[in-house]
Formats: sequence, structure tokens, C-alpha cells
Amino acid sequence: MHATRQRILEILQEQGRGIAADLAHWLDIKPPSLRYHLLALEESGYIQRVSSPASGDVGRPAVHYALTPEGRREVQRCTPWLVEGLLRQLRSLSSPDKMTRLFQHMGQQLARDFESQDLAAMPSVERFQRASQTLSAHGYGATVVQKQVDGESLLSLQTHSCPYGDLPREYRELCQMDLALVSELVGQPCSHDQVLAHDDDCCTFHVTGLGATRIELA
Repeated sequence: MHATRQRILEILQEQGRGIAADLAHWLDIKPPSLRYHLLALEESGYIQRVSSPASGDVGRPAVHYALTPEGRREVQRCTPWLVEGLLRQLRSLSSPDKMTRLFQHMGQQLARDFESQDLAAMPSVERFQRASQTLSAHGYGATVVQKQVDGESLLSLQTHSCPYGDLPREYRELCQMDLALVSELVGQPCSHDQVLAHDDDCCTFHVTGLGATRIELA
């Protein structure tokens, strides 16, 4: 999850509820940026608008936000500092090649854990849509893009959120894991063209053609 959204959840966990002005102050970000993150958290089902407590203030009451049950579960998951510590320890014990292979295997296993239904018989476009839904359910905010270039169908899958926050800036193995995860879900070799960790607008996993070809990255 994006680090700012994770912090919003943590603040609401600590405070019980909060208004946008207070959240912007605590996070030291501008209100338009905060509204973008609040909307994303609402759409993900992690926060909700709740009735304002009674006060003697005159005028329209401020909107209060609070965690949903799913938001409380999310904020109680493994925290980024712990994940970073585990990654640092793994890196100290493994060579770069072993780290890459380990995370590729993890990506393949995640694909199997995320999507138990056999997708091999599905048409590629339908399989991409299923992969997008699966990734979005796990915090990636995925969409499918299909373009026609020189008479050829080009499929790509874009993810607009990173469930690992800023960790891929230091640990690119996480990007290798996602590449293996997406390739396994869609059933075709992918390239990772745009990268959120490089400050691109999204991660783009690009596939050429519509033939479903299963791959083995190990």
C-alpha cells in the first residue's frame, strides 16, 4: 500500500476518527493530495464517512472518516519496517541471483494462491480481466489496456498502487516478484515497462499478441 495511505489508516486507528483538515495537518500534505488518497481508501473499502459528533459549532459540519472492519484488518497487517527488516536479512544471506530466483518463485506461488481457478482455457482478454480483478482485490488497483498497433492486438495490465509502499525503490526483487505474479496470472511472458518505484504514474506489464502461453520463470 502507498505509504501515505498506510499512515492515514494508522492515524484513524489511533484517533478513532478524523476530518480532512486534521489529517492534512498531521501528514503535512496539501488538501488536494489528501482528497485523492481518501477517495482511493474509500473505494477500496478501508475507510468510511461517519456521522459527526455533536458540537456547538455553527455551519456545515466537517466530514469525519473512520476505519471500516476491512481497514482495521489492513492496518494491523505486517508493517513496512518489519518487511524491510526481513528483506534486509534475506539480502545479507543470499546472492543477488538467488534473491531474484526466490522472489520469482514467490510471485508464481502468489498467483496460485490468489487465483485457484484454472485459467488456462480462458481467452486471453478474459484472463487479463480476471487477473486485473484478482490484483485489485489485493491492493494493486489494476486495469487492463488493449490497443491495436499495425493490426496486432497489444494487451497490457497496469497497476496504480503498490502494496509494498516505497520498498521497491531499495528492493527491486519485489518488482521481479510482481512480474512473475502477473506473468503467471495472465499466462504469458510480460515486460515491466513503467514502474511506480521510478516515479512513473503506474506499473505497466506489457504483452504482445492474444495467444495464451504458459511460462515457467524458474
